[in-house]
Amino acid sequence: MVTGHFVLFWAEGLMMTSVIAGLATGPIALTHFYRASPLGLIASMAAMPVVSLVIMPFAVVSVLAMPFGLDPLTLAPMGAGIDTMLEIANRVAQWTPGEGVVGAIGDLPAILAGAGLLWLVLWTTRWRVLGLLPCVAAFIAVPSMSGLIF
Repeated sequence: MVTGHFVLFWAEGLMMTSVIAGLATGPIALTHFYRASPLGLIASMAAMPVVSLVIMPFAVVSVLAMPFGLDPLTLAPMGAGIDTMLEIANRVAQWTPGEGVVGAIGDLPAILAGAGLLWLVLWTTRWRVLGLLPCVAAFIAVPSMSGLIF
């Protein structure tokens, strides 16, 4: 039986996973694509049920069905799930002002942010807090590197 506590625990886990993934990929996306996704958490939370209940189960069944030549039966619903996920992503992206374009941030802020986030993830003791220093330095370096004004 699914309880309210389990659903809340599941939702919190999805949210934290999305936040961590967004923080980990954010500096890379800013560096290479000059875009930010401030509403990424909303898109992830909206798409996660489709990913969890449609895409991933049909992906597993497709792999099992491939040796028997039955994978086209399972790839169609999986493709429909992927189309739904992309539609959710496109709609949420339309809500982002200026399509999230922020301009080049430079390599130094991306390296500092990546190093700080890696430090925060790898350490489990009080040393973890020191990972905030490169992250703060990255935010300070962004305007000076790219001419952006916050």
